[in-house]
Amino acid sequence: MAHQPLADAPHRPQRSLLRTCAYALAPLLVLLVSLEATLALLGLGAEHGQPLSAGFDSQAQYLLPIEGSPGTWRTQFREAGRARKERVIPPKDGRVRVLLFGGSNTQGFPEDLLEQALNEAAPAPGYEVINLGRSGYGSERVLILFEQALKLEPDVVVIYSGHNEFVEAGFALELAERGTTARLLRALDQLQRVRIVNLAVTALRPAAAPLAPPHPEARRRERRSFDHLSYAQTQVFYATYAENLARMCELGQAAGARIVLSTVIGNMLYRPGNCRLPLEMPAEMQASFKRDLQRAERLIPPRFAEAFLPEVPPRWYSWHATHMDEQTTLEAPELDPGYRAPRLRPLLGELAQAPARIVKRIRTEQGAHWADPAGWKPSLRAVIDAVAALHERELTQQERQALRRASELFKQLLQACDNHPVATFNLALCTYLLGADDEAATRMLIDAARFDRAPRRGNQVSNDIVRELAARYDPAELTLLDAEALFRARCPDGIIGWEVMMDVCHIHPGARATLMRDLARAVLTP
Repeated sequence: MAHQPLADAPHRPQRSLLRTCAYALAPLLVLLVSLEATLALLGLGAEHGQPLSAGFDSQAQYLLPIEGSPGTWRTQFREAGRARKERVIPPKDGRVRVLLFGGSNTQGFPEDLLEQALNEAAPAPGYEVINLGRSGYGSERVLILFEQALKLEPDVVVIYSGHNEFVEAGFALELAERGTTARLLRALDQLQRVRIVNLAVTALRPAAAPLAPPHPEARRRERRSFDHLSYAQTQVFYATYAENLARMCELGQAAGARIVLSTVIGNMLYRPGNCRLPLEMPAEMQASFKRDLQRAERLIPPRFAEAFLPEVPPRWYSWHATHMDEQTTLEAPELDPGYRAPRLRPLLGELAQAPARIVKRIRTEQGAHWADPAGWKPSLRAVIDAVAALHERELTQQERQALRRASELFKQLLQACDNHPVATFNLALCTYLLGADDEAATRMLIDAARFDRAPRRGNQVSNDIVRELAARYDPAELTLLDAEALFRARCPDGIIGWEVMMDVCHIHPGARATLMRDLARAVLTP
């Protein structure tokens, strides 16, 4: 007779695999937590070096307290031996404290003009403007500085950043080269917050390689590192830029500071710099594309050539006396007191007049934001003369025919690669010169800038990131200064060009004064 189980025998359910693993790992977890707590009590394992994700070290100290002077800080931007140029920030007084963040454009802002405009509008309690802009800083470094600068107790933070995402070999370049997600590498960085991990790394580090003190890194301007980027890889940088800006806004909001977020102004008439063809395009087709591009460019009439492809692209120092409003020594062979700057386009609105105390007037009605043309480098004169001819659009029949043939070739090239920045830029200038469709020419100039594989300026992609981020916030917490839109409205055909820009992204001193008035209105917006 089969044995029957007792009716009242308790049923013992099988233990799940997950619960079994949890019971097995619990003692190890308790041990690790206890060890971490012990290391904390002993003060061990707190150091860590460069983040595992490469990028820039968030532990590098950009601001240092001054001993014996509570509330006073000193910047630490430069390497040892150059500390004399660092800035001392006094304790906060009763004024509204405004901090400026960004790259070299922000560094070149005449903050005294901004402070003056703010104090004239609101003398009580008054405003204090502190410029923390740094040449070459992209959003990754700006974010590190931003987080540390919140200890300065700002009431308003101004972010004008977007030109330098492809200047320094930081985190985004690592992502593009590795094909790794930002989330994974950021998670690796979090491991360095664990003391056990740091202690193990310290134990394995060779004795001859002690941990360096936390100090801002030297510049890593590895521009050639960006030459190989494809258009798809470029998008990684924009994603990282959006992430960094969003984090700054979150930090500023949490600190109780009102945020002024600005789009950035770029030179729409500056030829794109990086135009790598798609990786999937066969080598033979790439070689043919490049030959056809050169053939089309040879059709450009010679007097316009420097506007299309300058032999020496202008930089801020090409204007001599305009390095962040500081006078520089002019080389006698390059001085030409008799050189007369050509007339460009008349600017509109507030840009139509340059403040005389900022910029020396020149002997033409237009271009009032320029420095004295007598000190321009010869290579700059060639470019401006060609740009003047571009704007005049007075073509001979032979020039018109050559531009039409070139336009057809550029259109054919864009059928093979529809996002090629240089072909788009060249077609835009041809269309503008022919006067057939100025609106189309403007759209193509915008596209050329956003198609650049490694742009040295903000463009529609980066500026739209700013606009979309600003739209998420209550206007009482964040004010959008759409500087690009304001300046485009003040330039004929909506094309920001050499009347306003010194190079690809730096603004002439007189135009900076106009921007400071725009910025003052944004700061004063309730």
